[in-house]
Amino acid sequence: MFVTIAVSILLARAFGFRGYFGLLTGGATAICGASAALALSAMLPADPQKARATVFTVVGVSVLSTCAMLAYPQLVRVLGLDARETAVSLRGTIHDVAQSAGAIAAPAADALHGLSRALFVVAMAALGLTTRLQDVSTVGLRPVLLMLVETAVLASCVLLGVILMR
Repeated sequence: MFVTIAVSILLARAFGFRGYFGLLTGGATAICGASAALALSAMLPADPQKARATVFTVVGVSVLSTCAMLAYPQLVRVLGLDARETAVSLRGTIHDVAQSAGAIAAPAADALHGLSRALFVVAMAALGLTTRLQDVSTVGLRPVLLMLVETAVLASCVLLGVILMR
């Protein structure tokens, strides 16, 4: 996670973006997708481009997560990973995987999950009200490339870790 975020901040600057954009996209890629993007965005300083960057990140990480869910199971099969290695790889690389360790009783976890989902919808609606879709559709290729590289960095780090654990 640290490597992905650090590389993302450096790459964002190299691509001509502010470092916070790399933190936002890298954090979303490395942590847990759209939820991380919204949480990180809330902590970032005010900037006229922040809402646009956040919407782009949420959309981008959601698309990449969907692609990962389709492609990564095939990749681990080609790489010949066993069940444990596959589990580690998929949990560590797919951008929007909720983790439930069993530390919270099921009824409480269900209630918190419902509350979390409701607050997520409110946050997305608030973000949507402050951003024009036309602004997001004109972002260009550089931010897309940034998120693709971030995804590749994360996948490489996780797969390297799995290989070293053998």
